[in-house]
Amino acid sequence: AAGAALLAQARPDLDAGALRGALVGTSRILPGGRRLDLGAAAAAEIVAEPATLPIGHANARGWQGTARFTVRNVSRRPLRITVSIGQSGEVGGAALAVSPGTFTLAPRAGRKVFVAARMAYLPPGVRVVSADFELRAGGAAPVRVPWTLTVGRYERDLLGGARLSTDRFRPSDSAPALLELRAGRIVEGGGGSVILPLAYLDLDLWRGRERIGRLSRLRNLLPGRYTFGLTGRGPDGGRLSPGRYTLRLVGQPPGEGPPSRQIVRFIIQ
Repeated sequence: AAGAALLAQARPDLDAGALRGALVGTSRILPGGRRLDLGAAAAAEIVAEPATLPIGHANARGWQGTARFTVRNVSRRPLRITVSIGQSGEVGGAALAVSPGTFTLAPRAGRKVFVAARMAYLPPGVRVVSADFELRAGGAAPVRVPWTLTVGRYERDLLGGARLSTDRFRPSDSAPALLELRAGRIVEGGGGSVILPLAYLDLDLWRGRERIGRLSRLRNLLPGRYTFGLTGRGPDGGRLSPGRYTLRLVGQPPGEGPPSRQIVRFIIQ
């Protein structure tokens, strides 16, 4: 959050998606993770949305899947852009192709890039295949788009640790109850630590057996701890009446895997 705030000051022309794309795309790859490079992010001329790309879940040899992301030119000049897969288009048994591989973008324009993946073989003992697409424009340093493909059995423990700062509270916009949770996971793959994101996270509000509605849906969550404010308002914006409520959290992994679930109960006074 601090890095995004600093980058927003340096690049007020970037919207939220572009800020995230610049931060992730220019981060430095280190053993065990990545480190933000605010200087490189501030100088970024191209970004990708989403900043990270879940391709799906391959549970058999010959599995095929598709995904897409958008490349945006956030500079003031036209750019000739090349999308590189690396390693001859194959990573950990997954053969990938992108289309188009080369194109020109006018200033502030964007273009979708389509990804086709095929599992040539299932590497033994590997649960996650992950690497980066590289976006190059001129002689500038590449902007990376991390992608992830889960392999074999489905990962189920992608949501946990959900807790409220208080389980009894009155509706308040200025002093909401805080919901904290863990979304996604980081696991060890063949090439080191890799990320298991969530395709989306739903926060659904229930009262007894009645579903009131969805408070929020967040997409493409990287592994980490997240905090949300519960104001005591329902999906329609109105204040909830006093009583007992249940917040059902549903975290959906990329592809066809089963969702991870958590339940939080609270009382509106």
